Amino acid sequence: MNGKYRIGIDAGTSAFKAALIDEAGNTLATGEKQLELVREDSTVEMDAISYKNALYELLGKVAGNYANDIAGIAISGAAGSTLMLDKNDRPSEIISWLDKRWEGRIPECLNGICEAELRQRTGWPCLKSFPLAHIAWWQLNKPEQLNNAKWIGLCTDYLIFSLCGRNAMDYSTATTMHLVDQQSRTYCLDYIDRLGIRREQLSPLMPSGTYIGELTDEASLATGIAKGTRVFTGAFDHPSAARGCNIKTEDEMLLSCGTSWVAFVPIANRDWIISHRLLCDPFLSMEGGPYGAMFSIEGLGQKIDKLVTEHFSYGTEDKYSLFNQLAEAAGDACIDEIDMLADTVPALPKERLARAIMNGCAAFFARHLAKLELPVKTRRVVLAGGPAKSRIWPSIIQKYTQFNIEVTDSFTGARGAAKFVFL
Repeated sequence: MNGKYRIGIDAGTSAFKAALIDEAGNTLATGEKQLELVREDSTVEMDAISYKNALYELLGKVAGNYANDIAGIAISGAAGSTLMLDKNDRPSEIISWLDKRWEGRIPECLNGICEAELRQRTGWPCLKSFPLAHIAWWQLNKPEQLNNAKWIGLCTDYLIFSLCGRNAMDYSTATTMHLVDQQSRTYCLDYIDRLGIRREQLSPLMPSGTYIGELTDEASLATGIAKGTRVFTGAFDHPSAARGCNIKTEDEMLLSCGTSWVAFVPIANRDWIISHRLLCDPFLSMEGGPYGAMFSIEGLGQKIDKLVTEHFSYGTEDKYSLFNQLAEAAGDACIDEIDMLADTVPALPKERLARAIMNGCAAFFARHLAKLELPVKTRRVVLAGGPAKSRIWPSIIQKYTQFNIEVTDSFTGARGAAKFVFL
């Protein structure tokens, strides 16, 4: 099919974002669809059918009048959430990467794997959360369903399957699964054996930007996008966003402030990333370029949302608009800072409280960034995510971090995904 346009999807934790891009790289349309997380005690799950339908709805909205001229779709996103398909392609629940059902303990089948070994092999160190823990829980609690599963994989791979009927996982996204050796780019068969699953239940591995298949009849009908539109692999969300704002060299940094606040930095030396206990993404390494180093403050965005909801949510009014207005009204002279690790906030007037939350988050993030001791001095910093939408929060982050901040919008991850579609 010879379409002129491409769509990139950023499948986030709490929302999907999409961008429609023309041949010259111009953004013609964007859209967003909120997702529902089902929380009960320490568990966090998503309904897989609702998840798929949210993608369909957003694609149809963004494609609009261009629906018959789309060359391809690529999906990047916040991977690390896990599900199964049975022999009739019916999905299980999706266990979110936010899930904490193993909090404080390591699954018995993973005993003996230390975080240092896991990080060295896979690039990430998670034994109590993410897919290793999710599959271990199924092994313990749903062994028959796990054994009979046709496929076991990640939420973003499920979206690819929902579009074209084929499974595929790119090396960047696969890092979050903790089952792939990052340097040999092969599955860790000893980890697979520990979990009691089989290699044939897992997706084929391939580079980002690989053509997988064409839209199925179901996906075409549900989205209004022409059958024959091609589907491509994407990447993990932060390296996709880095591509979206042209961050490629060691003196550049992406600050991505969403559910977690993440600093993403291209680093040539993988050993440096591992030894400094940062998360490691393949990024441009397969092309002879750098790996991607990520420092993450997990859940900081959730903490902010909780505070904003508790203190600045009034009826139908947009809570973040009010939050930003009040923080701006407090003025630059307000130096109050809340402690982001505390369970309570001080009794302050609303204007000062709003500013104190912004100040406290920026200070907290800046202290952690200062400890990174990066091998190259940072020259360029791009800010994406919720704070980038505020008129004043970027300047507050700039003040605390001492970086000159460029601001991009919340669709940079989707635009990065669109770059994986080859016309």
